[in-house]
Amino acid sequence: MIHNAMILLGEINRIKTFNDKNFSLVEFRSVEEAQRAREGLQGKLFNDPRITIEYYYPFPPAQTMAQNPPILAPSASITISPGKHYIWNGNIARKGTSVCRAVCVPTGESVICVLPDIVNCTAKTGLEKLKKHYSDAAIGFNIFFFLPDTDHKEYASYAEFLRYLSAKDRVEVAKLSDGTHMFLVPPSDFISKVLKVDGPACIYGVVLKYSPHTTSATVLPK
Repeated sequence: MIHNAMILLGEINRIKTFNDKNFSLVEFRSVEEAQRAREGLQGKLFNDPRITIEYYYPFPPAQTMAQNPPILAPSASITISPGKHYIWNGNIARKGTSVCRAVCVPTGESVICVLPDIVNCTAKTGLEKLKKHYSDAAIGFNIFFFLPDTDHKEYASYAEFLRYLSAKDRVEVAKLSDGTHMFLVPPSDFISKVLKVDGPACIYGVVLKYSPHTTSATVLPK
Protein backbone atom coordinates (compact mmCIF):
# COMPACT_ATOMS: atom_id res chain seq x y z
CA MET A 1 0.00 0.00 0.00
CA ILE A 2 2.83 2.41 0.84
CA HIS A 3 4.67 1.54 -2.36
CA ASN A 4 1.61 2.03 -4.53
CA ALA A 5 0.82 5.36 -2.88
CA MET A 6 4.33 6.79 -3.28
CA ILE A 7 5.65 5.33 -6.50
CA LEU A 8 3.90 8.07 -8.49
CA LEU A 9 6.02 10.70 -6.74
CA GLY A 10 9.45 9.12 -7.17
CA GLU A 11 11.50 5.99 -7.70
CA ILE A 12 11.62 3.91 -4.51
CA ASN A 13 14.77 1.96 -3.66
CA ARG A 14 13.37 0.07 -0.69
CA ILE A 15 10.77 0.10 2.07
CA LYS A 16 11.26 -1.26 5.57
CA THR A 17 8.27 -1.51 7.89
CA PHE A 18 8.48 -1.93 11.66
CA ASN A 19 4.97 -3.24 12.29
CA ASP A 20 5.34 -3.48 16.06
CA LYS A 21 6.97 -0.05 16.28
CA ASN A 22 4.37 1.87 14.28
CA PHE A 23 6.52 3.35 11.53
CA SER A 24 8.03 2.63 8.13
CA LEU A 25 11.16 3.81 6.33
CA VAL A 26 10.88 4.62 2.62
CA GLU A 27 14.12 5.19 0.70
CA PHE A 28 13.89 7.11 -2.56
CA ARG A 29 16.44 7.38 -5.34
CA SER A 30 17.03 11.07 -4.66
CA VAL A 31 16.51 13.78 -2.07
CA GLU A 32 14.24 15.66 -4.46
CA GLU A 33 11.91 12.67 -4.79
CA ALA A 34 11.75 12.24 -1.01
CA GLN A 35 10.91 15.92 -0.65
CA ARG A 36 8.20 15.63 -3.29
CA ALA A 37 6.65 12.61 -1.56
CA ARG A 38 6.66 14.30 1.84
CA GLU A 39 5.18 17.55 0.56
CA GLY A 40 2.64 15.84 -1.67
CA LEU A 41 1.33 13.29 0.82
CA GLN A 42 1.67 15.01 4.21
CA GLY A 43 -1.72 14.66 5.89
CA LYS A 44 -3.14 12.91 2.83
CA LEU A 45 -1.62 9.42 2.85
CA PHE A 46 -4.42 6.84 2.87
CA ASN A 47 -6.78 9.78 3.52
CA ASP A 48 -5.69 9.70 7.15
CA PRO A 49 -4.51 13.09 8.50
CA ARG A 50 -3.10 11.39 11.62
CA ILE A 51 -0.26 9.86 9.59
CA THR A 52 2.86 12.02 9.63
CA ILE A 53 5.75 11.94 7.16
CA GLU A 54 9.18 13.17 8.26
CA TYR A 55 12.69 13.06 6.86
CA TYR A 56 14.93 10.32 8.18
CA TYR A 57 18.65 10.96 8.57
CA PRO A 58 20.56 7.69 8.24
CA PHE A 59 23.99 7.15 9.74
CA PRO A 60 26.89 4.97 8.60
CA PRO A 61 27.59 1.65 10.35
CA ALA A 62 29.18 2.02 13.77
CA GLN A 63 32.57 0.77 12.65
CA THR A 64 32.90 3.55 10.06
CA MET A 65 31.44 6.48 11.96
CA ALA A 66 34.76 7.58 13.45
CA GLN A 67 36.18 8.08 9.95
CA ASN A 68 33.00 9.26 8.21
CA PRO A 69 30.81 11.88 9.89
CA PRO A 70 27.05 11.28 9.59
CA ILE A 71 25.01 12.77 6.77
CA LEU A 72 23.50 16.06 7.90
CA ALA A 73 21.66 17.14 4.73
CA PRO A 74 18.15 15.81 4.01
CA SER A 75 18.54 12.23 2.85
CA ALA A 76 16.52 10.30 0.32
CA SER A 77 14.58 8.57 3.10
CA ILE A 78 11.43 9.47 4.98
CA THR A 79 9.60 7.95 7.93
CA ILE A 80 5.88 7.31 8.00
CA SER A 81 4.25 7.21 11.42
CA PRO A 82 0.65 7.21 12.63
CA GLY A 83 -0.20 10.32 14.60
CA LYS A 84 2.01 11.50 17.47
CA HIS A 85 4.57 8.73 17.18
CA TYR A 86 6.78 9.60 20.15
CA ILE A 87 6.27 9.00 23.86
CA TRP A 88 8.87 11.53 25.08
CA ASN A 89 10.37 14.80 23.85
CA GLY A 90 13.21 16.38 25.81
CA ASN A 91 16.93 16.90 26.29
CA ILE A 92 19.81 14.46 26.52
CA ALA A 93 22.61 15.85 28.68
CA ARG A 94 26.04 14.82 29.94
CA LYS A 95 26.77 15.83 33.53
CA GLY A 96 24.21 18.62 33.38
CA THR A 97 25.26 20.04 30.01
CA SER A 98 22.72 19.67 27.22
CA VAL A 99 23.94 17.55 24.32
CA CYS A 100 20.89 17.53 22.03
CA ARG A 101 17.13 17.40 21.92
CA ALA A 102 15.51 14.12 20.96
CA VAL A 103 12.25 12.25 20.81
CA CYS A 104 11.64 8.72 22.06
CA VAL A 105 9.48 6.42 19.97
CA PRO A 106 7.69 3.35 21.34
CA THR A 107 8.86 -0.14 20.51
CA GLY A 108 5.43 -1.70 20.37
CA GLU A 109 5.64 -3.14 23.88
CA SER A 110 3.78 -1.86 26.92
CA VAL A 111 6.69 -0.32 28.79
CA ILE A 112 6.12 1.55 32.02
CA CYS A 113 9.00 3.99 32.32
CA VAL A 114 8.67 7.69 33.07
CA LEU A 115 11.49 9.66 31.47
CA PRO A 116 12.47 13.03 32.95
CA ASP A 117 12.51 16.17 30.82
CA ILE A 118 16.31 15.86 30.84
CA VAL A 119 17.95 12.44 30.48
CA ASN A 120 21.17 13.36 32.28
CA CYS A 121 24.09 10.99 31.75
CA THR A 122 26.42 11.01 34.76
CA ALA A 123 28.51 7.90 34.08
CA LYS A 124 29.84 5.92 31.15
CA THR A 125 31.03 2.44 30.32
CA GLY A 126 31.93 0.39 27.24
CA LEU A 127 29.93 -1.95 25.04
CA GLU A 128 31.98 -5.00 25.96
CA LYS A 129 31.49 -4.35 29.69
CA LEU A 130 27.77 -3.82 29.14
CA LYS A 131 27.55 -7.03 27.13
CA LYS A 132 29.22 -9.02 29.91
CA HIS A 133 27.10 -7.32 32.55
CA TYR A 134 23.92 -8.17 30.65
CA SER A 135 24.97 -11.82 30.35
CA ASP A 136 26.01 -12.11 34.00
CA ALA A 137 23.38 -10.11 35.87
CA ALA A 138 20.29 -9.21 33.83
CA ILE A 139 17.17 -11.27 33.21
CA GLY A 140 15.69 -9.06 30.49
CA PHE A 141 15.46 -5.52 29.18
CA ASN A 142 13.25 -2.71 27.92
CA ILE A 143 14.42 -0.70 24.94
CA PHE A 144 13.63 2.75 23.57
CA PHE A 145 14.52 4.46 20.28
CA PHE A 146 15.85 8.02 20.60
CA LEU A 147 15.60 9.97 17.33
CA PRO A 148 16.53 13.60 16.51
CA ASP A 149 13.82 16.13 17.33
CA THR A 150 12.66 17.22 13.88
CA ASP A 151 10.65 20.12 15.31
CA HIS A 152 13.85 21.74 16.62
CA LYS A 153 16.14 20.72 13.72
CA GLU A 154 18.52 18.96 16.09
CA TYR A 155 20.18 16.79 13.45
CA ALA A 156 23.72 18.13 13.79
CA SER A 157 24.00 17.89 17.59
CA TYR A 158 22.22 14.52 17.62
CA ALA A 159 24.52 13.18 14.91
CA GLU A 160 27.58 14.41 16.79
CA PHE A 161 26.49 12.64 19.98
CA LEU A 162 25.79 9.44 18.05
CA ARG A 163 29.21 9.66 16.41
CA TYR A 164 30.80 10.20 19.85
CA LEU A 165 29.15 7.04 21.18
CA SER A 166 30.02 4.97 18.12
CA ALA A 167 33.63 6.11 17.76
CA LYS A 168 34.96 4.02 20.65
CA ASP A 169 31.97 1.83 21.52
CA ARG A 170 30.96 4.16 24.34
CA VAL A 171 27.83 3.81 26.47
CA GLU A 172 26.48 6.72 28.50
CA VAL A 173 24.50 5.96 31.68
CA ALA A 174 21.62 7.98 33.13
CA LYS A 175 19.86 7.30 36.43
CA LEU A 176 16.07 7.56 36.23
CA SER A 177 13.70 8.77 38.93
CA ASP A 178 12.68 5.24 39.92
CA GLY A 179 16.31 4.32 40.64
CA THR A 180 16.86 2.29 37.48
CA HIS A 181 19.64 3.06 35.02
CA MET A 182 19.25 3.71 31.32
CA PHE A 183 22.16 2.92 29.02
CA LEU A 184 22.40 5.05 25.88
CA VAL A 185 23.85 2.71 23.27
CA PRO A 186 24.87 3.29 19.63
CA PRO A 187 23.96 0.89 16.79
CA SER A 188 26.13 -2.16 17.43
CA ASP A 189 26.35 -5.94 17.65
CA PHE A 190 25.15 -5.61 21.23
CA ILE A 191 21.81 -4.29 19.95
CA SER A 192 21.40 -6.52 16.89
CA LYS A 193 23.05 -9.78 18.01
CA VAL A 194 22.91 -9.83 21.82
CA LEU A 195 19.55 -8.15 22.41
CA LYS A 196 18.36 -9.24 18.94
CA VAL A 197 16.61 -5.93 18.27
CA ASP A 198 15.97 -4.93 14.66
CA GLY A 199 15.64 -1.16 14.64
CA PRO A 200 16.76 2.03 12.93
CA ALA A 201 20.26 3.52 13.08
CA CYS A 202 19.72 5.64 16.15
CA ILE A 203 20.59 6.02 19.83
CA TYR A 204 19.05 3.21 21.87
CA GLY A 205 17.95 3.58 25.46
CA VAL A 206 18.34 0.23 27.23
CA VAL A 207 16.94 -0.41 30.71
CA LEU A 208 18.00 -3.79 32.07
CA LYS A 209 15.78 -5.96 34.23
CA TYR A 210 17.17 -7.77 37.27
CA SER A 211 15.91 -10.40 39.67
CA PRO A 212 14.26 -9.06 42.87
CA HIS A 213 17.27 -10.21 44.88
CA THR A 214 19.81 -8.16 42.91
CA THR A 215 21.58 -5.57 45.06
CA SER A 216 22.12 -1.99 43.94
CA ALA A 217 25.85 -2.60 43.81
CA THR A 218 25.46 -4.97 40.84
CA VAL A 219 23.28 -2.88 38.53
CA LEU A 220 26.17 -1.09 36.80
CA PRO A 221 28.94 -2.72 34.73
CA LYS A 222 32.34 -2.84 36.40
